[in-house]
Amino acid sequence: MRSAPLHARTGPRAALPDAESAIWPSVAIALLLIAQAVMVHTRAINWDEFFYYGEVVRFAGGDLNRALQNIHVRLFVWLPAMFDHEIDAIIAARTVMLACECAALVAIYAVSRRFTDRSGALLAALAYLSAGYVLQHGFSFRTDPAATAALTGSLAMLAWMPPGGPRYWIMAIGGAASAALAAMFTIKAIFYAPPFAAIAYMRWREADRPWPALMRVAMFGAMTVALFAMFYALHASGVTDAATDRSGGIGKANAASGHLLGDAAERMFFLGMPNNLGMILKGALMALTLTAMTIATPFALLRGRHFSGPQRIALAGLWLPVVTLAFYENTASYYFVFILAPVSIACIAVMAPLRAKCPTLLIAAALAAPSLATLATERSDVLANQRALIDAVHRIFPEPVAYFDHPGMIAAFPKRNGFMTPWGMKGYAAQGVPSYVRAMEAEPVPLLLTNWWLFAELDDPENDIFVPEDTFALRENYVQVTGAIFVAGRDIAASDEPRSSRFLVPGPYTVIGGPVTVDGRILPPGSIIDISRGNHTIAPAGKSDARLIWGRNPDLPAKNSLNGAIWTRL
Repeated sequence: MRSAPLHARTGPRAALPDAESAIWPSVAIALLLIAQAVMVHTRAINWDEFFYYGEVVRFAGGDLNRALQNIHVRLFVWLPAMFDHEIDAIIAARTVMLACECAALVAIYAVSRRFTDRSGALLAALAYLSAGYVLQHGFSFRTDPAATAALTGSLAMLAWMPPGGPRYWIMAIGGAASAALAAMFTIKAIFYAPPFAAIAYMRWREADRPWPALMRVAMFGAMTVALFAMFYALHASGVTDAATDRSGGIGKANAASGHLLGDAAERMFFLGMPNNLGMILKGALMALTLTAMTIATPFALLRGRHFSGPQRIALAGLWLPVVTLAFYENTASYYFVFILAPVSIACIAVMAPLRAKCPTLLIAAALAAPSLATLATERSDVLANQRALIDAVHRIFPEPVAYFDHPGMIAAFPKRNGFMTPWGMKGYAAQGVPSYVRAMEAEPVPLLLTNWWLFAELDDPENDIFVPEDTFALRENYVQVTGAIFVAGRDIAASDEPRSSRFLVPGPYTVIGGPVTVDGRILPPGSIIDISRGNHTIAPAGKSDARLIWGRNPDLPAKNSLNGAIWTRL
């Protein structure tokens, strides 16, 4: 018997999907979500993520200092009990945020189906996910992914809620609750007002019975306001600290929230050149196809060949949030996660005529292609450096101590300076109060983490970043152990003359290196001396350089063990 030739067919040849098939954007979305699932565990933690986790830890310990923009503390209060390490807890929270991003993608698809077919709706979802900043930060432990999921979900329910019956009430209440929850996450939710108004207008104009439809969308808005008031009151009842009001939980929350809103009005908006112009331009370059579509959308809407009048109004409203880049101050990379969701839907106005000339496959490829460059620049070493830094701090300080740093990297320790964002530092500089000195006078603050570029300004005694008294106190009271870790102490060179130094961090100090003299008392290496707050005379007592380091025989890492990068560029 002759064997069959090697080239003979053994079955039907598998045919590739048609170039117009919805399979192509679906595959691209799936691959990018897989890449993000890996990045959840490999991408460096950003400073905001440490800050948000620190708020969760404080809330778990019974401290809630305001009622706006921190509802996440209730949703993630389980983290500190489940994880001992800050990074492990944040990675778990990122997994939840990745689920929020997936929910936002489903909602983008659902809203888009009001304007286009399955393939077009999937292209809108892909346009959002493939944007470089969304790919990098769509799963970050910040309020943006959760707020975006809540707002887009609410838009989807508003877009599809039926004219009556049980399904209307389920979708209306669910949509209103989602929008109200988003406003508890972030006051930026107000930027979604144009999309909501535009979708409501479309529902009204397209309804068979306009006045009942108008009543339904009005009811949706009223329920949103009522539910927000209820969420706020419930959350505010747990507020524990507000210096401006001692009258009780709600009063404290109102005072703290009023202060927050006042600061927002003063510092969150600008006229002229944006501070984050470079970041905005980088975001545009990382998503060239989406950028081109966004720019072209108003012109496509003016031509209006593929959509009815109400649909054009709705798409214009969905596009309008991108205008906030021209006046909103805090347009950092993660802001694009929040703002691009409705804009991606609006780009359907460009995709519709484009798909008449270009297959879905090529549009999907053009949207996804820039993602390859974004993924190629990812670094996994920085996360390892962050973990090593945190491990070293816990090794030096087995028990929590007060500390200064940028974002609150050591969540279990009490942080005694403000979050060093541009907004926070503007407030600090405007007040002109030596808050670092005051914190050191109130309690021992043995740890300083110089984990932000602003700390480099301390090398210049005449810098304009820190109040002069704080500059001098931080320079005098801390010595570098390794990398960004500075511990309260003094370096004493063998050639130094006796000098008087003001110790602002009282407590036990260990002599390391050579012998030293403190207030006339000679101390050999390994000695431990309790030093009170105030001026003390220190001098070398031998021919070797020496150090006084806060703590009782602290377990110090090697001097050059933590020199790697601890942040990635946004």
